[in-house]
Amino acid sequence: MTAARAEEILIEIRNTLDINAEEVFSMIDKLQIGYITLRTFQNWLKDALGFHLNEFENKIVLSRYDKDQDYRISKEEFVDEVNLVNMP
Repeated sequence: MTAARAEEILIEIRNTLDINAEEVFSMIDKLQIGYITLRTFQNWLKDALGFHLNEFENKIVLSRYDKDQDYRISKEEFVDEVNLVNMP
């Protein structure tokens, strides 16, 4: 996978997420633990959006959202990234 393809996937995901970022985060974080793990995010992308990513592709996508690089996406990180796209 190239970086260009990873960016295309991110754009597709963002276009799909044309709803409230906090609501989307809550849908992904079903256990309400306050963050999304790599595996949880990968499963959600596959089950909810139909994106079948391998581990490498998923890590590229995750790194875009995981600003502090702790291998999980906090609610704040997710909302900030999604809201950047939804701005007029």
